[in-house]
Amino acid sequence: MNQSKIYGSGSVLGPQIVSTRELICYAGLDRLGCSPDIIEETMGISHVRHCDESVMPGDLATEAAMNALTAANISPNEIDVVIYCGIERNCTEPATAHFIADAIGIGPDKLQHCFDVSNACHGFTAGVQIARAFLASQPDEIQYALVCTGERSSGKTKVICDDFRNGVIGQKDIADTLGAFSVGDAGGAMVIGRSENGKGILEISNSNSPRFAKLCHFTNFGLDRGIKPRYAMKMGPICARTKKIIKTMVPDILNRLSWQPKDIDHGIFHQVGRRVHEDWTQILGIDGQRAPSTYANWGNLASANLPVIWDSLAKKKLLKPDQKVFIISAGSGIAVSMIGIHI
Repeated sequence: MNQSKIYGSGSVLGPQIVSTRELICYAGLDRLGCSPDIIEETMGISHVRHCDESVMPGDLATEAAMNALTAANISPNEIDVVIYCGIERNCTEPATAHFIADAIGIGPDKLQHCFDVSNACHGFTAGVQIARAFLASQPDEIQYALVCTGERSSGKTKVICDDFRNGVIGQKDIADTLGAFSVGDAGGAMVIGRSENGKGILEISNSNSPRFAKLCHFTNFGLDRGIKPRYAMKMGPICARTKKIIKTMVPDILNRLSWQPKDIDHGIFHQVGRRVHEDWTQILGIDGQRAPSTYANWGNLASANLPVIWDSLAKKKLLKPDQKVFIISAGSGIAVSMIGIHI
């Protein structure tokens, strides 16, 4: 496959800084015997980022996309593919990608492809892989793809907080729902194009374990008929299973890349919490200084984690030519991907 590379990135965070202690107390979990600081104590997450309820997922993706186009110095009409990858969408139809393409000013009939793809927190990585495949298979038609996401996870947090407050769920449900207090709102985007020098996205490795799909789910089908959402976020089993998968994948992809851990300049990981970040850093064999963590003050940004971290490094001018970046992406399902990038 011809190599592709990231030409520019953009991101936006929810403007409201909310303490996880405040959320626990709002839900009344402190009255059920929980420490108000349980999220910080167990996951290392003290604050998350929220938006107003009026903000749509596509709004966050649009702002991030415009920033990515500016960073890439590419006009909207140079984009041939728009892929939206968020867990939530603006509406059932059409695809949220169409609203984003229109908002950033892509001209009528310009796009080759414009659609949504969903794979929980793993969605953005799936979008990057699809964009890469388009670039390789249609070299004459497609020059640039815009991959973007917008996450409004705080909406699910509010549902679960209100269910605790109203007695719909109680003490027995705490362990299965604590992860919902650790998520935040954000948008992220990347412009992906063809690489002319053999560098860029070199290798991608994937693994999926669908039998664990019930460990983390949020189902609101039937909401229009008065059926309450059903959900679970069993963080302990999810993290344990994901860790085992990552252990089996790392040696193979490093071998395919011909990289040693010492060769990796930046490790970009899905941000679940302190223990997970430490485990993945240890498995990959790099020190913590090469694996930036954002979970403490931003929370788990779902599918926006990876583009937001990449963009934060880019804004600080820490991504330099010839550096090597190793990405670990994960999502409920369980889905795991690893990407090796030579800048």
